[in-house]
Amino acid sequence: MFDRDGDVVTVKSWIKEGIKWQVGDVLEPETIEALRPQDIVIASNFLCHMPPLMAESCLRNIARLVRPYGYLFVSGIDLDVRTKVADVLGWHPVQELLEEIHEGDLCMKTFWPWHYAGLEPLNKKRRDWKRRYAAAFQLLPCDKKTSDWVNLDISPKVTATTESTPETRTKSYLRAQ
Repeated sequence: MFDRDGDVVTVKSWIKEGIKWQVGDVLEPETIEALRPQDIVIASNFLCHMPPLMAESCLRNIARLVRPYGYLFVSGIDLDVRTKVADVLGWHPVQELLEEIHEGDLCMKTFWPWHYAGLEPLNKKRRDWKRRYAAAFQLLPCDKKTSDWVNLDISPKVTATTESTPETRTKSYLRAQ
């Protein structure tokens, strides 16, 4: 996939063909507008480094990049934040391999709940377990009578969220049991 020249690594030319490479800040609406909607969008392992309110805002913006009937893959984010946004925006969890994907990185289980990157055990007793533990979502259009687009309300009516700590992760997990 890569060519190396000393300390410089570049993507092989045959991979780069037909791909437009851009760097941007997902908090900025201009970035989202410049990238335009896509069939598949991947947000992997960067939202976990943000405070919950910022991660939520970014995730809402990222969702705007997904075309109707497209797919969003999200990992490396506080599950409370992802679940809240998925609920509000009506995302449909892709159930195929849901458990296998969630359980995929076995070493992450040892970190929970003491580390932000720890993997919360899959709990099927939760009413929201499919949405909470899914990493892949299909974004379907909302009611055709009101709009032809996905329900992507990104208004700034963000509620206060507590800091994600081992204690809050454990409480959230235990509350759901």
